[in-house]
Amino acid sequence: IRYESISCTAGGIAILKYSNFLYTAGEKDFTVYDLKDPAHPRRLHTMTGFGQCRQMAVSNGILYLTARHFGLWILSLENPSSPKVINRFDTVELATGLAVHKNYVFVSERIYGIEMIDCNDLLHPRHISLMRSDEAQSAVFHHGKLYAGEWGSSRLSVFDYSNFYAPQLLGQYPLGGFGDGVAIQDNICCCATGLNSPKAEYGKVSGDGHGLDIFQLDANGMPIHISRIDFPVLKMKSNDFWSVRIAGKYAFVADTFNGVFQVDISDPFHPVAA
Repeated sequence: IRYESISCTAGGIAILKYSNFLYTAGEKDFTVYDLKDPAHPRRLHTMTGFGQCRQMAVSNGILYLTARHFGLWILSLENPSSPKVINRFDTVELATGLAVHKNYVFVSERIYGIEMIDCNDLLHPRHISLMRSDEAQSAVFHHGKLYAGEWGSSRLSVFDYSNFYAPQLLGQYPLGGFGDGVAIQDNICCCATGLNSPKAEYGKVSGDGHGLDIFQLDANGMPIHISRIDFPVLKMKSNDFWSVRIAGKYAFVADTFNGVFQVDISDPFHPVAA
């Protein structure tokens, strides 16, 4: 990439590829890049005023963007090179994580839990339910269940959403560090973690919680822990985020200041840093 050819999004955290376009969002800004020539991305334009952006997702040509105290932004991708703001939904608390199923949006709001929003009418989004959790940071929806990475409690929580109006907690599973990003492919669930391991003495930032926990989902979608790979210890007290994406036999883990790790999960019982 020729960095002189593009302008980076200030404080960029959220990133999403859709068709031949790349969207990035950070501190108030939302930027669109043209990826027709991936080796030479071209910035098309930047929009401002979105707040502290965190995560993005697309469903049915609609882009959803969480922005902490600014809530949930809803944008049309009818013209993907120039997204248009349709609406903003004022979430119960700080809109952080994001999962989308069809026209239903799940927003992780840390202390208050998971808020579910009906976006079938984009001009009038509607609150459906609020499920309390242990400081949910990120989540993914899979076959009627929501899998959430829990921050302070260092857990993976699983919720049943077969009834959108009455979600239920099905189980909680310990992680090797503070929970954040979750990704599922087939029957494998990967959870990115950071900061401290649960073994660390409270109040001391040891930084030994960075890594990737891997679970196998049983026939009912319930996790069974099968392995973990640890990343280098990193003592970081400022903003730090951990996300994971699965592509084929690899899990790509963004560990913020620690770097990006490529993990071979072709044998999920024995993951290897590629």
